Order: sequence, then structure tokens, then C-alpha cells
Amino acid sequence: GFVIHSLEDDYEVCLSEFYTPEGNDSNKDERRQEISRFIQKEYKFRKRVTGDKGKDEEGMFRTSENSLFLRPKVIIWKQVQSCAFVLICETDENRYLAWSFLQSFPKITSQQLKNFQATPKDVLHYIIMWFY
Repeated sequence: GFVIHSLEDDYEVCLSEFYTPEGNDSNKDERRQEISRFIQKEYKFRKRVTGDKGKDEEGMFRTSENSLFLRPKVIIWKQVQSCAFVLICETDENRYLAWSFLQSFPKITSQQLKNFQATPKDVLHYIIMWFY
């Protein structure tokens, strides 16, 4: 799956696409919110500990089997400004390729949006239009 959400206090999930039957079941919204909450907590913790406001953060974690995930997943995320770009991968998928995509995609979109003056939420909504 692919998720883009805000890292601000009133975080908003602006794009959420899942590509498996499990990802699109009745728990989709709850799963998406849980992933976003965890990433936001991790992001805030890192910023508190390092005190570095200028460095973009990134991370990876593994979920366990539970009511939201029938099988463990690997979640890879990258902060770009006040947004988080997130990939939800199966445990056997190529994590390096996923991480590489997360390094490239925001750069490509920022080049496309270079002259676009907007807030991060506006940028997220603009990106959504590319997907639909």
C-alpha cells in the first residue's frame, strides 16, 4: 500500500491506496489511522530527542499479526517537509527498492511542483489528482 499523510498535530491522511484484498477490507480506515499514528509518534519522538528541526526523518518498522494485519507487514516511511510518504510492504518484498522509491518520488514531485506556492496540505491534494 501507499499512504501520504500530514505530520502536523491534526494529521490528515490525504492519500491511501492498498493493493491487496486484506488492505481493502472493512478495517482499511482503522489500519491506515494506526499506521499514521505510529509514524507521527515516532517522528515527534525523534524530533524531541535530536532537537534537529531541519533534517528530514525516515524509518522502517515491522508489524505483527493482529486484528488489523493478518500477516506481518514492513512499513517504510520518509518525511518530506510536514508530510510522511509511507509504503506498506509484505515481509518478502524488496525493501531496498521500496526505500529507493521513497527517496525518488518526493524529489520528482517537488521538481514538478517547484513553482507551486502552497501549504503541505495543498501539495498533498495536488498529488492526489495525479493518482486519479
